[in-house]
Order: sequence, then C-alpha cells, then structure tokens
Amino acid sequence: MTPGVKPLMWAALGLAVASALMAGCAGPQSAVQVQMLAPAGSSNAPQSLVQVLTAAPESPYAEVARLSITGAPGMTAAQLIDALQKKAGALGANALVVDVQTQTGPAQLQFNSAGGQYETQPGISVVDVKALAIRMKAAAAAPEQAPVKP
Repeated sequence: MTPGVKPLMWAALGLAVASALMAGCAGPQSAVQVQMLAPAGSSNAPQSLVQVLTAAPESPYAEVARLSITGAPGMTAAQLIDALQKKAGALGANALVVDVQTQTGPAQLQFNSAGGQYETQPGISVVDVKALAIRMKAAAAAPEQAPVKP
C-alpha cells in the first residue's frame, strides 16, 4: 500500500459506519397516501387536535379525505395513526375514523450454520392503516330558555 492510503481507508470506514448508525436512528418512514373528498376550493383551517375513532360518529360530519399508510416491518399501529393524525390535522380534519389491519408474510426457512439445521422463522408482520378524515360539525347550541317566574 502507498503511504497515507491506510488512514484514508479507516476514515472511509468510519464515515460509512457513522452514516449507517444515523440512518438507523431515523427509523423507518412511510408516506401517507391522500385522496381528497372535499369539494375543490373548500378548505378548513389546520387542526392541532384530531380525535381517533373506530366508527363513524352519530353527529353530522363532512368527509375531508381518505388516508392510508403502510408501515415498514417493526412499525406499530400507534406510530402510523400518529402520522395520519398529523396529516388529517393539516388538511383541516378534526377526527379520523380508522381501520387497522395487520398483514403477516409467510414463514421463512433459514439455515442455521451453527447447528447445521434449517429453522423456521416467523413471517414478518406489517401494519396497514386506512382512515377517513372528517370534520365533525359543532353541536348546535341549546336554545336559551326564558327565566321561570315563581
């Protein structure tokens, strides 16, 4: 080797390891898919608080958008719902009606070189969340009653 190449190789290796570690810290990311349902030109102010519902509310509401997200292996439903809440809030929705589904891939046959045998590894689970972003209408205020005279 020529002088100075060895330190350069160590520096490159250190940079590669640091990059891999930083990428691992970022965690898996998934993109939220959006299908707008509100009429063109209608917009609502962004909302910071978005309720999560498992069924459509009985009270009146307007549909804003259909949202969906599929997590990377290892992501939880809570992480995905959090991403949907943020997106729904940005679209002006104040509630989400969610449907969470988990898909598990087939089991994998893997060779264990230490034991010299094949082992069955469980399939990888992936969480898929579909949601309807809605804007619940404010409850109508109760009409004021006239004071009762004794």
